[in-house]
Amino acid sequence: MSSTYQLRQALGLLEEPIARDRYYGPALGLAAQCCQHLVANFNAPNRDVLRSKGIDFGRRAVEVAGDDPGVLADAAMALAVLGEDLDAMIALADRALASIRALRAAGTSAAFSGCEPARRISRSSTERWPCASARAQAEEEARF
Repeated sequence: MSSTYQLRQALGLLEEPIARDRYYGPALGLAAQCCQHLVANFNAPNRDVLRSKGIDFGRRAVEVAGDDPGVLADAAMALAVLGEDLDAMIALADRALASIRALRAAGTSAAFSGCEPARRISRSSTERWPCASARAQAEEEARF
C-alpha cells in the first residue's frame, strides 16, 4: 500500500468530520498536513487542486485554533510548505510554543500547589517515565 494512497484515504476520512463541523480545528490542521504531503509528491495528480485545498484547510484551522498548539503547529507547517508567508508561519509556530509553555507552567504550579488532580497526573507520569518528577519537569521548563 503506497503512502500516497494512505494519505488520500486519510484526507477522505478527515473531510467527513469537517463536513459536519467546519470549525473542527484538529481535523482541519491534519487535513492541511495531508494535502501538504500529497503536494510534495511530484507524481501526484491534481497538485494545484490539493495545494489550494491544503491552504484553505490550513487557514481555516488557524482561524478556529485559538491557543491549541497542535492545530497551530499542523497548520503552520502545512501552510509554510504549501508556499504561504514563511514569517507568518514562524509566528504561528512561536504562538504554538507559547501555548505549550503556558500549559506546562500551569501544570507545574498545580503540581506544586498539592491539588489532588495534579498529584494523580504527576503519579501517572512518573509511572510511565520513571525518571520524570515534578521538580525535574519544572527545572526543564525553567530552561525555556
